Amino acid sequence: MTARVLLDRAVLAVGHLADPEPPWAEILESGRQLVGADSATFMTFDGKGALTLHQDHLDRSAERDYVEHFHVLDVGLKTAMTCPSGTWINTHDLVPPSVMEKTKYYADFMCRHRMRQIVCYIVKIDPVHRACFSFQRENIDPQARDQLESPVIAEFTRAVETGLATRRELTLHRLAATEEVLCFYGEAACLISGDGLICHASPRALAMFDGASTVRIRGGRIWHRKERVNDALYAALRQASTSGRLITVIIPDGLNGTFTLNLKRADASMRLGNEALVMARIKRSGGETVSHDVMHAIFDLSPAEGCILDHLVAGSDAGEIALMAGVSLNTVRKHIVLLMEKTGAKRQSDLVRIALQH
Repeated sequence: MTARVLLDRAVLAVGHLADPEPPWAEILESGRQLVGADSATFMTFDGKGALTLHQDHLDRSAERDYVEHFHVLDVGLKTAMTCPSGTWINTHDLVPPSVMEKTKYYADFMCRHRMRQIVCYIVKIDPVHRACFSFQRENIDPQARDQLESPVIAEFTRAVETGLATRRELTLHRLAATEEVLCFYGEAACLISGDGLICHASPRALAMFDGASTVRIRGGRIWHRKERVNDALYAALRQASTSGRLITVIIPDGLNGTFTLNLKRADASMRLGNEALVMARIKRSGGETVSHDVMHAIFDLSPAEGCILDHLVAGSDAGEIALMAGVSLNTVRKHIVLLMEKTGAKRQSDLVRIALQH
């Protein structure tokens, strides 16, 4: 096929990037042929790992190796996160060949999977979210830079940016419509990756996090200062991003109430392909009544701790609880200390007040 025919085919294909489910096989195949590569990949990432991966003419073991092991060694990842949108990265130019050949990434990943040269077109999705079209060659082309700067490739990349920009606009429009409805109920919306990256947050959601004491957006990710709660939240996000089921998580915010997050995998129109993205419907409570079981669940109370807390709320002191439970006074006091640590209470009176609020 002539260069013009290849270009027209590639431009037509990437014009469908705004579709709810783009034709990835056609997009990657036509792009691979236009650039003259042996294989092609489309990937979204956040600097810590891949959020989605589509590939053409690439061994599945390469995808598995990259996602599970080699993304942390990717020589172009740091550059990709900091370079301007619309930049081409060429591994042959990025690192001198004499240095590249000594890297584990080159020897154990690139060579193993017959991709001694990789060129990537980087597109900025948002401040912490990038996408790239990656084209791999078994043999190094020292003239690749000249080809990537040609008018033909420039026309192709303009079509890529137009398609992704249109998709982004449609996504934001859908999110805005969702947020308008939720705002009426005092709730908010977030688009979150399976590993906690905030890809989009409504103004109301940002205000909720800003006013929280233990739930925060830190480094672009949703975060809770208690490791146990953080681990549970991230586990729920990962499950929601793949299962398709609605998952509800209630997390404590110190003395300021709770956050309730209803999590479900984002609609295909809001994610790029198989991205692990979750739509989160968020409600913040500040003293509303929550059930007894939820109170125990959000603070991860053991049955013994829950029993002691119930007695404290009923007005019993530590000595009376020890007699009723048939345990030592020292045991009861230890449980009370643990209860205060879990709930963030400074004094025993705070512990009782928190229980009454919930």
